[in-house]
Amino acid sequence: MAFEEIEAIAAAEAEAKRIKAEAEAEAKRMLAEAESTGKAEVEEASKKAQGEILEIKNAAQAQAEAAVQEICSAAENKKAVLRAKAESRCKTAAKLVTERIVNG
Repeated sequence: MAFEEIEAIAAAEAEAKRIKAEAEAEAKRMLAEAESTGKAEVEEASKKAQGEILEIKNAAQAQAEAAVQEICSAAENKKAVLRAKAESRCKTAAKLVTERIVNG
């Protein structure tokens, strides 16, 4: 019986080694799968973030361009008003100078 018991123990040890090897292989496969999935998710999140950054950048650029146009328009209006005032005053000044020269 001792020989049969030794064989049973050896078989149990071999089965335990096989189960342990299978478990290790499964753990490695699961780890590789998790790493692959994680990398894919990180890449997807990075692409999404880059897209969002581009959208925000484009929106900011459009807002900046609109603000520049508004400022330029306001400056042009102010310039026209100032030019009209200057021309009016220039005519008045020329008239006064002419009157003083003529009157004397």
